[in-house]
Amino acid sequence: MSAIPDTERQRLGRLITLLHDRPEQADDLLAREGLGAVQPTAHTVGISGAPGSGKSTLISRVIPLLRQEGLRVAVLAIDPTSERSGGALLGDRVRMRDSYLDPGVFIRSLATRGAPEALTRGLPAILRATGTYSDVVLVETAGAGQVDVGIHRLVDTFVVVLAPLGDVITLMKAGQTEHAHVIAINVRKGLPESDRFAQEARLLLGRDSAQPGWDRKVFPVDAKANEGVEAFVREGLLAHRDFLRRRPA
Repeated sequence: MSAIPDTERQRLGRLITLLHDRPEQADDLLAREGLGAVQPTAHTVGISGAPGSGKSTLISRVIPLLRQEGLRVAVLAIDPTSERSGGALLGDRVRMRDSYLDPGVFIRSLATRGAPEALTRGLPAILRATGTYSDVVLVETAGAGQVDVGIHRLVDTFVVVLAPLGDVITLMKAGQTEHAHVIAINVRKGLPESDRFAQEARLLLGRDSAQPGWDRKVFPVDAKANEGVEAFVREGLLAHRDFLRRRPA
């Protein structure tokens, strides 16, 4: 499988640090690295959802499946910055530790640093840089609410991860889900409430056209048990990537 050479990995790491620290200088920093006019070819995926919905665990299951396709994978995991201490836990990578030693995987934690919509300042430039060295970039937002929809404007495929909480009224509320191309319902095996929630989500959210020619896909997954993830990747993420590639320019 393809790999990201150590020299490129180190170069990307340094560049991301600069872009994260000095987002107002993004254009100059990219130009200095010879990336000012480079158009990344990587497919970008934004994965959002409420805290505790299982985003990190799901991503940890997605990475090996993308690697089986021979794709170089980069993960940008955003954690909230504490208003009191100014620091961030940056702990999302803990759940992805099985992929640390894979030479075709690059994982980087970022902090919100006061940025709105569960993102981080400088993310557009960081995406450009990261997309130059990988085939797929997965962006995990910090724990997000229904109105935190900014990520969908920056990525090719927007994914919302939902935990089976609440009722049908919760699913009907406008917000993140109306922008999603793919939705993952992170169910818990053996719980009737989870199965019912997933069925209702498919009926309510899977009937809409997320964009011309693409009907929103809804997948029940059990990220902890690693069930349903392959369909989510192949029929959701990769299918939407292929759909975008087939569209007329």
